[in-house]
Amino acid sequence: MAESTKGQAHHHYTYTELLAIAQHFRQGPQEHMVAWILRVYDQGGMVLVLSFRELALLGNLTHDAIFNCLCRDRQWIGPTALLAWLLKAWRQRWPSFLHFKDPFGTWFSMEQAMPLARQLGMLQWIYHEPAFEQAPCPAPEDMPFTRDMYQRLMALASNPQFWLQLADLPGNDMTVLEALVEIQKRSGQGAPASEPRVSGESTKFFLGRHVTLTASKPVGLSSNFQSSGSWFGEM
Repeated sequence: MAESTKGQAHHHYTYTELLAIAQHFRQGPQEHMVAWILRVYDQGGMVLVLSFRELALLGNLTHDAIFNCLCRDRQWIGPTALLAWLLKAWRQRWPSFLHFKDPFGTWFSMEQAMPLARQLGMLQWIYHEPAFEQAPCPAPEDMPFTRDMYQRLMALASNPQFWLQLADLPGNDMTVLEALVEIQKRSGQGAPASEPRVSGESTKFFLGRHVTLTASKPVGLSSNFQSSGSWFGEM
């Protein structure tokens, strides 16, 4: 990605804009790392190009002190997409699945299973080679929905009924997006949730709005960025 921005005019952000960017992309108090990096991806991190100085001015974006320090390590010369900076630091912090502590919790409804499936796909995409360098192809939703991902998803199910509803989910050559569509189709059959509903806005964004992120998205702040809290306006 560093090479893809070479030779292109870089939009230099003001200090006020950088404060808004930092606030928008900072990890939430109860947001685990995979949910956070997926949100960065969903909300324009692939096309938000920053210089190293601009990245440093964002300050700490996560609760992980080591990760934050790695983000400040000068890794490239020239402007680079925010997500590329973050993924480089991620793979230094956690070189493989074995180094990354599973942050996922129990799910209590099919609607909660959908963002979890996306997060599992995002984690697989992070360690996929060459990962970001070919973004957005493949995208996290293009990753295979493997048997291992299915087993991890079902191990966190709160109700054995979900095993029956999703028993035939891992089809041949099924992608994460196709798995999400299948889960959505069966969401009306789910057991009543016994816990507060978690946000699935990112999943609704992909399945309900059918918006595909591309490198052609303008790099600058959108006109409704500060008012809507989203690169794409109200969703």
